[in-house]
Amino acid sequence: MLIVDGTPAALFIDVMTGYAVAVKLAGLAFAGLLVGADVAGPLAGTAVVVRNVATAATPPAAAVRLRVDGAVHRHDVIATAAKSAVGVKLADGTLFSIGANARVSIDDFVFDPDRNASRMTINVIKGAFRFISGKPTHAYPGQAAIVTPAGTIGIRGTVVTGVVGPEALSFYRSADPVLGQQDQPDDSATLIILSDTGGEGGGIDFTANGTVTPLRSVGQALYFPRRGSPPRPPFMVGPALRGQIERGAEPRNFSRNQGAPPPVTAPGGQNNRNPPGNNGPGGRNGAPGSGPGGGPAGAPPPQSPRPR
Repeated sequence: MLIVDGTPAALFIDVMTGYAVAVKLAGLAFAGLLVGADVAGPLAGTAVVVRNVATAATPPAAAVRLRVDGAVHRHDVIATAAKSAVGVKLADGTLFSIGANARVSIDDFVFDPDRNASRMTINVIKGAFRFISGKPTHAYPGQAAIVTPAGTIGIRGTVVTGVVGPEALSFYRSADPVLGQQDQPDDSATLIILSDTGGEGGGIDFTANGTVTPLRSVGQALYFPRRGSPPRPPFMVGPALRGQIERGAEPRNFSRNQGAPPPVTAPGGQNNRNPPGNNGPGGRNGAPGSGPGGGPAGAPPPQSPRPR
C-alpha cells in the first residue's frame, strides 16, 4: 500500500475529496445567498400604513411581515390577513391599498423622475383594492394598468375601487335586489367602480375579451360574474354602498392623510369635481350623488392604523 507522510494513500484521497466537496458546497451556498439577496426587484415604494398583519415578498422568497415604512419592490406579492389592510405609496406618488384577506402583485413599475413619467402594472389576485393614480399617470395616460381575473383596467388619471372574489357578488346584489340573482359566488368574480375621475378627461377603460368598456362618471361600475364571462351592463353604485366598499379597501384615513380624495363618507355626497349627471351607460340607481345605493349601512370602519 502506498504511504504518503505516514497516511495510507486511499485515506488521503478520501480526505482531499471530502474537502473539495465541502468547498464546492460552501461556494454554492454563498452563491445562493447572493441570488437570494438579489431576488427583490427595484424599489417601487413604501408601506405608509399597515393595519394588523400584512406580508410582502418577491417569489420565490418567503413572505415577511410588512411594517410601516417598509420597502415595497417591483415583483413583490403583498398579502393581508383577516381584519387587516395596507396602504402603499409608490415612488411616483401613486397610492394603492388593499383590505382584509387580499393579495396583489406589482408586476411592473418604472419611474423616470427626469421626465416625471411612470409605467406600472398591478395584478389584483383577490380582495378589495383602491388605486389613486399619481401625477405622472395623469401626464401619460395608458401607462398604468390594473390586471384582474376579468380583464385589464387602463387608467386615465383617476381613482378606482374594486373587489375580486365572492364578496363582489354580494356588493353587486346590494346595488339593487334584482341584480345578480342568477349568479353564483365565484373566486374570480370582479366588481370595478370609478370612484373619482381626477378631473376632465379622467376615467378608466376596461378591456375584457377584446372589448373595451369606458367608465367616465363617478359611481359607474362593471361586474363580471367569473373569469372569461362578459360583463353585466354598466350600472351606478350610490354613495352609501360606494363608501362602504371604498372604506373596506384601505386602512382608515389612508388616502385622506396622503392628501388624496378620501372614501365617500355620507349618503348623497357629491364629488365637487364631477357635476351631477350620468355621461355614460347607467343603471337603476340614477346619476352620481342622487342618494343611497340601496345597500346595507356597512360594517364599522377599521381600527386606526398602528402609530408610526
